[in-house]
Amino acid sequence: MTTIERYLISAPPRVGGNLFTDIIKSTNTQCVHTHDPQHRTDNDAITGLLIIRRRDVFSAVMSNCVVWHTNQTTIYDQTNIEPFEVTKQNFLLQYASHVWHFKNHDLTRPYGLVETFYFEDFIDDYMHVLTRLGLRLSDQHDYSNWSARAPYSYKKLVINHQDLKVLFDELELGIVVNPYIKYNLLGIESGGFCQS
Repeated sequence: MTTIERYLISAPPRVGGNLFTDIIKSTNTQCVHTHDPQHRTDNDAITGLLIIRRRDVFSAVMSNCVVWHTNQTTIYDQTNIEPFEVTKQNFLLQYASHVWHFKNHDLTRPYGLVETFYFEDFIDDYMHVLTRLGLRLSDQHDYSNWSARAPYSYKKLVINHQDLKVLFDELELGIVVNPYIKYNLLGIESGGFCQS
């Protein structure tokens, strides 16, 4: 059995990647957090690839739309934000980015471990992560330095969130084709976005 010496935490924006990284770091384990699914390490055999997802994809995409509007990702110094509208184009771009992230991991690389974690499982239970990976908190861990939850809800901020939910459902069912994703006969191509 391979001994994992470090973790590569791969997460698109707004799925709890910063909090997950804080949890791993609290065990004094080396880790790198990236938004790039093609990030390379120098020795895959001792590296555990941890892919962070969110079951509620729509909320992840909407949260990223809010980030684009507020320019606040982990430090929330402006909490009195006026409601606003997210354009269909911005929503489609954020959705395409989210989908692209998960289609572009090279799982043929010889990682010592590949695991998927879901935001919903660890947001309120950090022990879920530690138990699955067999890690223990260090004596010096400090919860006060861990990433905070966003203090706002897209449902209160995004005026047209219900229309975007309809669009999202149509995208997921294949009723609508996203012009920002390259398609082929087998589905989404690895490689990213169409330039339009």
